[in-house]
Amino acid sequence: MTIGVTYLSVELEMSGAMIGLNILTLLGCGVVGTKLSTCLTTAFGSCKRSLIAALVYFAFVSALAANILIGKESQMLSFPVAVLWGLAFGWVYPSQRVLYSMLLPGGQEVEYVEKGAAAATATTTPYCYGRHPQTCTATLTPLLHRYHSKPQLSHLLHLSLDTWGL
Repeated sequence: MTIGVTYLSVELEMSGAMIGLNILTLLGCGVVGTKLSTCLTTAFGSCKRSLIAALVYFAFVSALAANILIGKESQMLSFPVAVLWGLAFGWVYPSQRVLYSMLLPGGQEVEYVEKGAAAATATTTPYCYGRHPQTCTATLTPLLHRYHSKPQLSHLLHLSLDTWGL
C-alpha cells in the first residue's frame, strides 16, 4: 500500500484527499470483489480454476496500470484502475484462503495455520528492521522453543534470525 501511495503522490502528483478517495475506492471494490469471488468460484466449478483466473486478471490489471498511469495527466484514470484492482484483491485473497483450507489434511487445520503464523512472524522484516537486536530476539526466541520439535519450522526460524544477525 505504501508504494502505491508514494507512486500516486510523486508520479501522479495527487493530493492527499485524492489519494484517500483512491484508497477508499480500492477498499470498497475489494468488498465487492470478495462477493464476486464466491460467484466466480461457483461459475468456474473449482477453486483452483477460479484462483488461476483471478491471478491472470490481477496480472492484466497490473500491466494495464503500468501502461496508463504515467504522469499528472493520468490522475483521473487512477480511479477506474482502483476499481479494477479492488475487484482483483477481493477475488484473489479469498480464493487463496479457500484453496489453502481445502488442501489441508483433515484434523490438522490448527497446526498448519499455527505454523503459517509463526513463519510469517519470523520472516516479517518490518518487525525487526530498525529495532534493537535484543528486542527482536526476545520476541522470536519463544517461537523457537515452541516449535523446536518441528524441524522444518525450527530451521526456518533459525534461518530468519541468522539472516538478521540476531
